[in-house]
Amino acid sequence: MAKKEKKRLQVVISEEQDALLTRAAYALSSPERLVSKSEVVRLAIEKIARELEEGKAKEELEALLGSGGMAEVWRAVDERLGRKVAVKLLHPRALPPERERFLLEVRALSRLFHPGIVQVLDLGEEEGRPFFVMELVEGGTFDRLGPFEEGPEGDAILRGAEEVMEALAHLHAQGILHRDLTPKNIL
Repeated sequence: MAKKEKKRLQVVISEEQDALLTRAAYALSSPERLVSKSEVVRLAIEKIARELEEGKAKEELEALLGSGGMAEVWRAVDERLGRKVAVKLLHPRALPPERERFLLEVRALSRLFHPGIVQVLDLGEEEGRPFFVMELVEGGTFDRLGPFEEGPEGDAILRGAEEVMEALAHLHAQGILHRDLTPKNIL
């Protein structure tokens, strides 16, 4: 029988995030026991999982940011961490195939790590409606830019389009096709 290779998840983090992990590992370490950065991440995930089981992880919805055929997106506050987030909440009228597509979307998105792709922070269900929590991106949608003209405004639009193309290339390299790419869906 062939031996299965263990796959390792590679996560790209910023220098600031790495510094925070290093400080946390140092703070948790003692002369008898050193704590690695990966162990800090594992401990944090376990703590969040316990809080989810206890019902402590709650997002307070503040304002509707947008609504599509399948879901609504809300600006919210993660009360546990005190940070602004976005919550995508499936419409109550969603049919079972839409519910499955919604869950497939969040699973695919949660595996992606790229500066041009929002990060999934949490997944849950409220009153039978699945939702996921993601980072909040301020600034509006791509369709608000323009009209395209030469000069600084045009250069900004071109830089934004280049970043979108890089994010799409990352999706495609992972075998994922974005099925609803419109200027209103680009932040």
